[in-house]
Amino acid sequence: NTFYEDFDPDHAAALLDRMGIDKNRKVTVLSRGMREKLQLSLVLARKARLYLMDELLEGIDPVARSVAIDTILENYNPEGSVIISTHLITDVEKLLDEVVFLKEGEIILSGNTEDLRVEKNRSIEGIYKEVFS
Repeated sequence: NTFYEDFDPDHAAALLDRMGIDKNRKVTVLSRGMREKLQLSLVLARKARLYLMDELLEGIDPVARSVAIDTILENYNPEGSVIISTHLITDVEKLLDEVVFLKEGEIILSGNTEDLRVEKNRSIEGIYKEVFS
């Protein structure tokens, strides 16, 4: 009996193992980065149509970020969508199909990531720096 009908406990256990999280440890003793990885594992254990991820890598160390990104690429529901809010553009760039740059609630620039890279002749992080500098 789970809270979400689309939650897969076996998949959650596998994701926790991949992230190096002991499922028997209390959340209160986990570091911030480990709690972030725990949240990501639990989110990806669902077959959701929409995933909202706000600063998902903020508390995760650089080595674990790579594992987290690969885990997202391998485990999100391909029939769903992922919306990521982040300032760590370089870390998530390979996850992005579309980008929207917001400033004070207004869309400054949006589009397909590959089209923007070609049009601007730079990475998405480079475009981000151009837009916000």
